[in-house]
Amino acid sequence: ESNGDIKCWGVSVELKDGRGPFYFTVSKTGGKIVNMVGDPGAQEVKLSVEKAKDLAAKFLEERGYENMSPAYQQFDQGICTINFAYRYKDIIVYPDLIKVKVSLYDGQVVGFESKNYLIAHKKRDIKEPKLSVDEARALVNPSLDIESERLALIPTPSRNERLCYEFNGKIGEDRFIVYIDAYTGDEVDILKIIDANIGTLVI
Repeated sequence: ESNGDIKCWGVSVELKDGRGPFYFTVSKTGGKIVNMVGDPGAQEVKLSVEKAKDLAAKFLEERGYENMSPAYQQFDQGICTINFAYRYKDIIVYPDLIKVKVSLYDGQVVGFESKNYLIAHKKRDIKEPKLSVDEARALVNPSLDIESERLALIPTPSRNERLCYEFNGKIGEDRFIVYIDAYTGDEVDILKIIDANIGTLVI
């Protein structure tokens, strides 16, 4: 039994094929799987990351998690961890985050975490931005060679949410993401993206 942000029961499971143990936390209210942890150990890599993304997306869809988009991923010892964020119309909603761990050996889902999604997901009435994407783009450092742009709802340290334009681009060989408030034009955050051996890191 655990009494954190979501009150849960803990369950340990052995599969009939001998795999396991898997550890689950199940919410007392609603019976939702909050967390699943398995330890398959280091495995040979046979599947691509793109295949793992497809399998993880199918896993979520089959369990009623709709409109989820892969945001970034990491991999270690043959396990790929894919972070999915909810998509509301054309807005990526980062507070509603789910992690899915997929074995790159056989495509089995060996880990799952939905705590952020279960806490944050709700019906939202997101107002239209006051700035156009062109007006927001003009506020970005001109040194950034912008490669993509979209609207994103991001969490704040005070647990509120801000609608921003997300600009992904490069300065030289370095990749960055810049967030411009869609109502005020303020520069909210700048993140550096690192493509490492273990996947995509955001700092």
